[in-house]
Amino acid sequence: MKRLLRHFRGQALRCFLAPLFKMIEATFELLVPLIIAQIIDLGIAGKDKEIIYSRSIQLIILGFVGLLFSITAQYFSADDSEEKRLQVETRR
Repeated sequence: MKRLLRHFRGQALRCFLAPLFKMIEATFELLVPLIIAQIIDLGIAGKDKEIIYSRSIQLIILGFVGLLFSITAQYFSADDSEEKRLQVETRR
């Protein structure tokens, strides 16, 4: 384990943030079916247009926020990977 952890020196924050943002994005994606179920069960079955509109807006917001978290996670992953590549190249 010590051999593995030495590779994370100076990059611990990015190595933690990338999976964290990806996990948050996945959580948002898991909320989508629950909101769709509410639209069907409460909005369509109950003929309540207000629930349909409000839950639809929630879906759009979840999509955009999930996209932002996904882009942020990808940024941290790519940045960490590039820095690790440069470290390997300078050792040669």
